[in-house]
Amino acid sequence: VERAWSPNARWLAYASEGLYVVEAGVWTPRQLVRGQASSLSRSRNSRWLAAAINGDIYRIDVVKKIVRRVTRGGQAYSPVLSPDGTRVAWLPGLKLTVSAVNGKIIRRFGERSVCDYDPRWSPSGRRIGYDHDPECDRGGSLAVVTLQGDRTRFARAIRWQWRPHAR
Repeated sequence: VERAWSPNARWLAYASEGLYVVEAGVWTPRQLVRGQASSLSRSRNSRWLAAAINGDIYRIDVVKKIVRRVTRGGQAYSPVLSPDGTRVAWLPGLKLTVSAVNGKIIRRFGERSVCDYDPRWSPSGRRIGYDHDPECDRGGSLAVVTLQGDRTRFARAIRWQWRPHAR
């Protein structure tokens, strides 16, 4: 089960057979979206959630309780909201993709690989790091891209994270 707490601990979102939010003190789950939910991401300000449900990406306004479908086609997974909540990076099974939260594609990155996974925005929102494994043998490397398309591939990285003030 994927989970995401708001930084102020006022709510907990979790993905299971749908996407749910539980508010602290109420403790009654409220279902926001039905379907098989997997990946879950929240924006830095906790207003927005992104989730992969039945192979499509959804963006949810937790405050106004508005759910918007970002993708169609059932091939999307691993959504990650940008730090400002205006863009979402996701993997469609072939290439890392960044779209506006309305679904308009901003850019597709890199080589085709069904084994790219775990995209993460830098704290500034200027770069995205992800595991690139073209041979699908878990022997891949860390790839970092800018929104302009510049790409750097580093040595094999099993666990990695952005520093808090990285650009």
